[in-house]
Amino acid sequence: MREIAAADGQALVLVARVQLAHQGLHDTWGPLSGAERERADRYVHEADRRSYESAHLLVREAVRRWCGAVAQPSLVLTYDCPTCGSAEHGRPRFRSLDEVQISLSHARGHVAAAVSARPIGVDVEDTDRSLSRADLTGFMTPRELAADGGSMGLLETWTRKEALVKAGAATLDEIGGVDVTADLCALAGGSWLVRSHRDEGWVLSVATGGERGPEPHSEVADGPPRDASE
Repeated sequence: MREIAAADGQALVLVARVQLAHQGLHDTWGPLSGAERERADRYVHEADRRSYESAHLLVREAVRRWCGAVAQPSLVLTYDCPTCGSAEHGRPRFRSLDEVQISLSHARGHVAAAVSARPIGVDVEDTDRSLSRADLTGFMTPRELAADGGSMGLLETWTRKEALVKAGAATLDEIGGVDVTADLCALAGGSWLVRSHRDEGWVLSVATGGERGPEPHSEVADGPPRDASE
């Protein structure tokens, strides 16, 4: 498990292999709530269920490190969609810790969790995931398309965009017109700091909210390559 001090120390991010997170944290933070187990059971493949569970265990560990000792029963994870008010999707939060902002991400091989007092979003991808420019048609700006970063560059660009969506900086329909080549992104809702990290097997990006900034020109994308609600 790796701990990253993000946003100049204003956020804490944990990233771990799925298997190690599940084995190492289940005794401390498991079992998950009934609602979380029900959501996990919706996944068809066991690897996806295990990844989901691992991310939800890891975010509890991240909160413990950020806040200090936290009683396990108090950490009831819920969802809040600012658009429709649904509790079935949207940004996750712990019911008893409204002042703490959280985000989590799960890929087949790795999981990540982030905690901050500011709005925050995190996304992790396995580096063996194959992405092409064709996969991201409609999701990248001309400047991003002109950058020659290869498959790893495409993965990093996508994690930066997903992190912004999870932080609430932009919607999935808007993110294609948001340029993430710079670490500071000025959006209608303010300025956002986006930082990326890489290690063996994974690439990760974290977005945190800052001061208000100028409203950008925004194009509209057709839809995401995959679900980015969590």
